[in-house]
Amino acid sequence: MAKVLFNWIYILFTTFCLGFGFSAFGKKILGYEIRRLENILLGGMILATVYAQVFSLFAGVGLWANIGLLVICAALILLLHQEMTEFLQNMIRNHGTAYKLAVFALLLLWAYFTSRGTMIYDSDMYHAQSIRWIEEYGVVKGLGNLHLRFAYNSSVFCAAALYSMKFVFGQSMHTLSGYFAFLLSMSVLRIGKCVRRRRLLWSDFARIAAAYYMTRICDEVVSPASDYPAMCLVFFIVIAWLEQLGSEEKDDVAPYALLCVAGVYAVSVKVTVGILLLLVIKPAYLLIKKKRVKEIFLYIGMGVLILAPWMTRTVLISGYLLYPYPALDLFNVDWKIPAYLAKQDAAEIKVYGRNLYYVEYADMPLTEWFPQWLNGQQAAARLMILADIASVGLLILGSVACLIKRAWKYLDALLVMWAVSASYLLWQLSAPLVRYGYAYILLVPTLMAGFVLVCMTNDVRTVGCEIQDGEMNEAVVPKGLTLTAAAYGKERSAGRKALNRIILLGAAAAGCYIACTAVIYAWQIRLEPYYIAQQDYGSSECEAFELDGITFYRPLYDERVGYDTFPVVFQDLEFELRGDSIRDGFRSVMPDEETYYSQYY
Repeated sequence: MAKVLFNWIYILFTTFCLGFGFSAFGKKILGYEIRRLENILLGGMILATVYAQVFSLFAGVGLWANIGLLVICAALILLLHQEMTEFLQNMIRNHGTAYKLAVFALLLLWAYFTSRGTMIYDSDMYHAQSIRWIEEYGVVKGLGNLHLRFAYNSSVFCAAALYSMKFVFGQSMHTLSGYFAFLLSMSVLRIGKCVRRRRLLWSDFARIAAAYYMTRICDEVVSPASDYPAMCLVFFIVIAWLEQLGSEEKDDVAPYALLCVAGVYAVSVKVTVGILLLLVIKPAYLLIKKKRVKEIFLYIGMGVLILAPWMTRTVLISGYLLYPYPALDLFNVDWKIPAYLAKQDAAEIKVYGRNLYYVEYADMPLTEWFPQWLNGQQAAARLMILADIASVGLLILGSVACLIKRAWKYLDALLVMWAVSASYLLWQLSAPLVRYGYAYILLVPTLMAGFVLVCMTNDVRTVGCEIQDGEMNEAVVPKGLTLTAAAYGKERSAGRKALNRIILLGAAAAGCYIACTAVIYAWQIRLEPYYIAQQDYGSSECEAFELDGITFYRPLYDERVGYDTFPVVFQDLEFELRGDSIRDGFRSVMPDEETYYSQYY
């Protein structure tokens, strides 16, 4: 745990420097300043990830990558030390003691969970090996020919290699899943403002869903899986988007556009997050309407900057622009994974998520596999799925009604609901393993319930607005209402006040349940001896074999080989070296598709 905290101090320092540098750039070029610490830290993590990916194209991401990162941070401190000091002083001054203590407690809590827990199967199978390949070699052409899952290429693995700090701790640290959860918890913590305002905002319902999600993953954030950062990013973006809809700057395009840039980063973490980028419709419309052509190209450039190194790595590892999508076959390279293997890999992901397990069932109709899959879920998951289906149905009816009545004031809300619902539907109809789409499962019904309840207790035009210093935000107060919060309260009916109290009590009960769940689990794992070090990867017995004078390993009984035994070949794939060393990469020597299926099936 102590090593996790030390690792996070380094991550906080470097991502703050990078994120603050980006904020200064945004203030100068876009006229928009990022004000919240967690947003600055997330921006810094995005830049650190891009940096690690670019570095990996030329060398292993280890000591020298961190030296380069520190040089960049030192340069930013020299340029912006006065602004950084003022920001930190204002941040400390503007937050009360209770908030600062709560953030510190969250830091300790997540460090505690990140130091120990359950290492999921995939992390010991290929996540750890993927990170070690990045640490030692950066990117290797045709690496996916050793194990197809090496070709998944989540950008967060490059960030994990950058911050693993094996040269300091003697073990490869795997702390980023917990770190992303910590950043999200800082955003969730702002739900405490509902006590002062005496009502919940729409964004608070997303916070409740995020808080519940974090209780579901606290025992697994020790794993460097890409699913947890991806889901945390989805919650983070949706919460920030809903907050922006109710702020004074709700028509300012920069916050929405920057959140879409963060969404592009989430795509590089996990491809299936991509449909959430339906949100880009709003900033694109505003930019085109205001004819801000330079900004359009600037935001597109940011997205390209994030995607270019990630896609380059994917091409170098697999031979495809996106893997496992062999339809995007744009490159004629000798290290390309055979297309039929990529198709089979995609089918295996699909059937595994549907609890079918055999690729022959990949095309089974929805009416056949869905009831079987639903019955195989836990009771809580089944209830949430049914609530998702009902919410999507309500959304369709509501959208049709808004079109008929031309109720354009609901367009912003409908865009958010459709972006989240489309993400849920993509997950549900493709590979519905709960871990892959927990954020969508939770957000769809909570956002629908939140929108209905908030609209029942407040005019829709005030959804998301804050009460500050006893005054309503003038920009969002409905016409005809006085501006003081007290006067606004008089305008509401006694029934709405009562409903607000019920909602707050329900939220308080949910908060108590979430807090108790976290405390109970923390107590259960208190005796595990990881208060100094972090729980390491697992291991499995392997046998060695040689190929062109290079020693490789193959697991004998269990694919969970962990990190130390390296390099490991897991599947019965036939490959050869492209040159004299590992750095030259690998090419497939698998038989053609017809021969392969006749031999193995």
